[in-house]
Amino acid sequence: MLTILIASDRSPWNQKTRIWLHEHNWQTIMQTNAKLAWQLLLSGKAQVLIADVECLEPFDGYSLAERCRQVDFLQDLPILLVGPDLSIPRVVELLTRADDYLRLPIDPAELEARIRVAIRRSSRLRPVGPNLRLDAISSTVQIRDQTPVLLSALEFRLLSVLLEAQGMPLTSSQLAERIWEHPRPAQLDQLRVHIYHLRRKLENEPSQPLLIRHLRDQGYILNLQADLLQSRSA
Repeated sequence: MLTILIASDRSPWNQKTRIWLHEHNWQTIMQTNAKLAWQLLLSGKAQVLIADVECLEPFDGYSLAERCRQVDFLQDLPILLVGPDLSIPRVVELLTRADDYLRLPIDPAELEARIRVAIRRSSRLRPVGPNLRLDAISSTVQIRDQTPVLLSALEFRLLSVLLEAQGMPLTSSQLAERIWEHPRPAQLDQLRVHIYHLRRKLENEPSQPLLIRHLRDQGYILNLQADLLQSRSA
């Protein structure tokens, strides 16, 4: 299930929107502080951002969107900005960083429709060789013709980073930097846990991994040889 981060300090609107989205099977995180919202985005816990251009501190929703577009794994994040009635030039400026701008108050049904449009625009189903596909919006990976496997946002990001390395091994520190930008020491331990869970979801024998391998003194590598991508039920 997609998680939508709503970054706004408009309490009545926040609650009304959250209730509507929950009733229609969307998971939401509410945040009234822009810095904390940014940390949530960097952690990979949200797949859609709705940000207020007016009622948000210590910086506004536009600045939050601008930060997202400067980080590789957030460049395709669906972003909807909300706020007051603005001039056309200002809306055009906002749309250089966001997928949509919505004038408040907005009907929840229209908001949901706009969210779906933004998701479709940014949705990317990436084939990775003949036997592996990644779906960036549903955060799933599919091996051969098996049922897609649901990953957490951070697991999906980890797999994507290994893929982007194009066969080059990455150390734990390099992986952490690409995932968290400025990782804390504790996040290196978290990284090992995420790799463990990812292997359990994707490998035939997680204790003897073939897909996500660790090369001594070099780092982690994604092995995409077709003969290794065998059915997990075989």
